[in-house]
Parts: sequence; structure tokens; C-alpha cells
Amino acid sequence: MTPATVRRWVRTYQNALKLHEWQVALECVPLAQLGTDETLGRIYPHYATMTATLEVATARPDAAVKATLLHEMLHLATADVCRVVRELDDQLPPGQWALLKAVFDTAEERLVVRLTRAFGEKG
Repeated sequence: MTPATVRRWVRTYQNALKLHEWQVALECVPLAQLGTDETLGRIYPHYATMTATLEVATARPDAAVKATLLHEMLHLATADVCRVVRELDDQLPPGQWALLKAVFDTAEERLVVRLTRAFGEKG
């Protein structure tokens, strides 16, 4: 998938999810740059500036790239909720924070996967 096509899909998902206030910078990267696990993309939201950097491995079938783009944009859609939970970091004892973070991160990932599938992209 070309970078121009990837950008077009990011805009499509950004519009569908009503994420107009976010400016998303796209980086098409080699799969190896994303690590050795099953990571195919990452998004880094910057709340203060309402910007995000989206990294995606594009040397894969188009359907897989589209599913990854949607998955990462759904993470951006949940960013406000994630930020609220992350604010509890300073409020809870370390053991409680570690448990909350682990449970929340798993629940958020499951939600994003469920929504990716609901939108018809294999995630």
C-alpha cells in the first residue's frame, strides 16, 4: 500500500470516528522497527497539542494495513478515557496502580479489537 493510500485511509477513519480535532502524523515503517512481538502499528497521542504520531508497517497485504490503521485510530478514539485512568498513577499506591493499569490496558485492547471487528476489518 502506498503512503498516499495509507494517508487516505487514516483520513477516512479519522472522519468516521469524528476525530477532527486531532492532527495525525503518519510514519510508514518497516515491520522490524515495531519490535519482535505481533505489533503491526502504534499510535502516540500528545494530549496537550492534540497531535498524534501513527506508525504502521505497510509492507503487508492492503486488508491487513487497513485493519491496523483502524485499530490504531480506535486507540486514539479511546485516548480521553485512557488519559483519565493514567491520571490515577499519582493517586494510587504502586501495587494498586500496577493492577489497575494491567486490567485497564487489557480491557482497552479487547475493546479496540472488538470495535475493529465490528467495523468489518479483521483485527
